[in-house]
Amino acid sequence: MGRVATAEIVVNGRRKIVNADDPRAQNGEKTMEEGRAEKVTRTDIARMSKADVAELLTMHGIDPDPKAKATDLRDMASRVIFAGI
Repeated sequence: MGRVATAEIVVNGRRKIVNADDPRAQNGEKTMEEGRAEKVTRTDIARMSKADVAELLTMHGIDPDPKAKATDLRDMASRVIFAGI
């Protein structure tokens, strides 16, 4: 079974994951209320699946090793995103 396309929206100040075809998702794009910026936190990274962490690393220009453990990918993502903090 394949993965269903999803989108992240903000409803009443809380992030929600909905199907990408949900009318609130505006064609599958991430939407925000009042322009509030969403930032990835260390906790978000710690809770991500291996596939999501790999996607996050790819978005930051890193080609993750598919054989790497999820914990190693999470550590790498934290170091990349929070390097300047």
